[in-house]
Amino acid sequence: MTELDLARAQMAMLFAFHILFAVAGMGMPVLMVLAESAHIKTRKPVYAELARRWARPGRPRRSTYAIEIPRDERPNPVPVHLAFQVMVACGMSMAAVAAAAAILKWKRRERLFSRPFLRAVAACGPLGPHPDSAKSGLMR
Repeated sequence: MTELDLARAQMAMLFAFHILFAVAGMGMPVLMVLAESAHIKTRKPVYAELARRWARPGRPRRSTYAIEIPRDERPNPVPVHLAFQVMVACGMSMAAVAAAAAILKWKRRERLFSRPFLRAVAACGPLGPHPDSAKSGLMR
């Protein structure tokens, strides 16, 4: 296997992991709310116990990072958090344009070349990978 094949396999495993855990991360709060509402509606303790058990892995734990470093020496997490939110927004917008392309191709192929859709594709151009990533050989 070449380095390119190994990098592609690594990215495939990373995407599979993130897809599964992102779905679980979004779905579990919904299931907990449904269990809590079923407990409130029926007054059956089994639903309260179910919601409590599902919520157990998500309880915040005290990290050693927060204990060992004094508060005035900690880095500011806001820039990293904002950069992450921008990255997620860019990815979601590119995914929305890709989903729209699939739907337009499935419905009518000529709508793929409509002016509004092409503007959306052009707007997503700068949101994609950096041009230097093509030099590394990963973007072929």
